[in-house]
Amino acid sequence: MVVCCLKLYLTVFVYVNSQFFLLCNMEESAVQHKVWLADQLNGDRTSADSTCDLILTSEGQEFRVHKNVMMLVSNYFKKMFTIEMVEKYKESVDMKKIPPQRLAKIINFIYSGKIEITEENVLDIVDDAEYTENEALKSHCCSFMLDAINVENCLTFRMCAQRYNLDEVLIKTNQTIVENLAEIALLDDFLQFEVDDVTAVINQNNKSCEEGAFFAIVGWVNYNPCDREKFFLKLFSLLDLNALRTNFLLNQVFEENLVQNNVCLHLLGDAFRKCTKLHCTDNFILIAGKNLMTDCVIYDMITRKSKQLPKLNSGRVYACAVKFGSKIYSLGGAEDKGGSNACSTVEMFDLDEPTEWNKLPEMLQTRVKCGAQHMKSEIFVVGGINKLFGTLSSCEKFDMKTNKWTSIPNLLVGRFGHGTANLRSVLYCVGGYDGEKDLSSCERYDEEIGEWNEITPLNQARRCLICVVLDEHIYAIGWT
Repeated sequence: MVVCCLKLYLTVFVYVNSQFFLLCNMEESAVQHKVWLADQLNGDRTSADSTCDLILTSEGQEFRVHKNVMMLVSNYFKKMFTIEMVEKYKESVDMKKIPPQRLAKIINFIYSGKIEITEENVLDIVDDAEYTENEALKSHCCSFMLDAINVENCLTFRMCAQRYNLDEVLIKTNQTIVENLAEIALLDDFLQFEVDDVTAVINQNNKSCEEGAFFAIVGWVNYNPCDREKFFLKLFSLLDLNALRTNFLLNQVFEENLVQNNVCLHLLGDAFRKCTKLHCTDNFILIAGKNLMTDCVIYDMITRKSKQLPKLNSGRVYACAVKFGSKIYSLGGAEDKGGSNACSTVEMFDLDEPTEWNKLPEMLQTRVKCGAQHMKSEIFVVGGINKLFGTLSSCEKFDMKTNKWTSIPNLLVGRFGHGTANLRSVLYCVGGYDGEKDLSSCERYDEEIGEWNEITPLNQARRCLICVVLDEHIYAIGWT
């Protein structure tokens, strides 16, 4: 007889006379033994011949337990029975601060690891866990709270997290407050915040909801102006005013009485100047045209002087252009003054190295009077017209990192002479001409979804227009 043992993934096999016999799964057996032992100890608490050596009492109710078990799980009991305390020599300990129903649940958790936690009882349980220094139970409460945090309970959970040093819960409640600041700022619990709490929330703000943060600060101060007005400047200075819309700065912030002091007005003035600078530029560039097909000129609006730039490699009219950083892209257009000979050529000019126009890979299709916008590191070209296909609904994009063109889904309505805009990384196509009539229809392309959707039409059909984005609005300007 040949006998050998093979251990594979904690499972033991015995090889006897050309046959394998499964003995046991060691890991599963160990788990089963732990469960069995816990059940035996828990059952011993209520048996007639119990070996329990301690009685816990609460409001006259008694609970038999094992000292060693309680000491292993709870530092409260460990200290009670390992240092010279009166309780060390007693057979019964009165748990005055914990009601009997809650004490029963804590004891059951210590023996079984199971406890029912709800939004209604979690604060009591974490309070009892802290009192008895039961870190395992405290961790269970923390996990529950992280999953249960919402707008309605985040302020209550936040106070609990601060009291008991639940760092993860504190971080998530702060995030929830920030994400829903406008709504939460109206709650009584928020209005009861101390100034340090409001400061912590504003500091954690991700700058995407500064309007809500402004209203929260104003509401908090106005709740108790006599005591809190002195904190307004400190809180106001935490706001990123540059992230606010110009209209909001003018109509909401400037009109607020609390802002009417020299320091706040100075901060507001700086924001206005920076905002104006963002929306304006000191110069603009003219690229080619019907009578100057390769000429490019930069015009300084401050000095009112123009300067000739290097000529395009290929003459073009009715082309579209995109500026991305210091780089300017000229795309498509027609090679003849009449605009009938559409081209697909693309050139790029770098204002930081203003020596020449550089040729880039050609578009997938020739296009005249198309629209173009950049989003992130890509240039999108939509619609247009050419001799072969007439009015175009096709669209494509150019990856500035890989220098490659790829097709994207077609427009719902083919068009040329339309306007395009990029608002919040969504591409908009506005108006235009379909070869028979001027269009008022508008579409938008969300790259994450990968499709065009029709949106509210223009009030008036128009073509050969331009689109401008200002303060989260798209303005359609031009011929009707």
